[in-house]
Amino acid sequence: MQVYDFTNYKEYINYLIQSLPKKGRGQFLKISKVLRVHSTLISQVLRGEKHFTHEQAYEIASYFTLNELEKEYFLEMYQFNRAGSYDLQKYYQKRLDNLRNSSNEVSSRVKAKRTLNDQDLATYYSDWAYMACWLLYGLDNVQSRSDIVSRLNLSAKRVNDICDFLLSVGLVKEVPSFSMGQAKTHIEREHPLVGKHHVNWRLKTIEYVDKIKDSDLIFSAPLSIAKKDFLKLKKDILALIENASQAVSESDPETIAFLNIDLVEI
Repeated sequence: MQVYDFTNYKEYINYLIQSLPKKGRGQFLKISKVLRVHSTLISQVLRGEKHFTHEQAYEIASYFTLNELEKEYFLEMYQFNRAGSYDLQKYYQKRLDNLRNSSNEVSSRVKAKRTLNDQDLATYYSDWAYMACWLLYGLDNVQSRSDIVSRLNLSAKRVNDICDFLLSVGLVKEVPSFSMGQAKTHIEREHPLVGKHHVNWRLKTIEYVDKIKDSDLIFSAPLSIAKKDFLKLKKDILALIENASQAVSESDPETIAFLNIDLVEI
């Protein structure tokens, strides 16, 4: 569900919290630190009749990494819920309807690129996090930027910056739901950025060495080998890569992973 599916800002915040790992345990304390208030106030607002201030509502929208249109809708929803008269509620209801309609038109206003230019490619391949965020847009259980923050354990600001870039170049879409866009990022073996791409994910492997799980696989094997067997091994690995690519293309995405395979003659 997205923010546009709600008309009550408290219900939306509670939904976001419940969607987080461990049903958002500890989030009241984290939000209270962002707002510089006691955690009991968060409970009193989200489970009672009190309201946040307008400034606090804005900070919460930023905390959950809402994009500009989502943030605008959230703040209008806040005003709608605080409206003290029928006429004022009707006014804000109309604004909410207009913003909801605008959200459905965003994708038509953003021109999706079929291929990225060199500057965009340099940005995309500068850090593993760009590709990781892009892959997460393809998962059914990722429907907000806060979901990406939780999955990758990155700061909200960093995720926001990356997602803004991915959106701007057509790699992802956020309306009517999170999904991958039409733009392509494939680079050939001879491309100057291919080395950076390989290094990014090998560094990620190094980072994971000390927290390897039973379901993971990391294998390193220096070899003394005949030339003909080296070439046969290369052929077998290429067949494995081809089979893996086929399996991935037919797979229903549930999680993301990274696969590094190296066979180098010294």
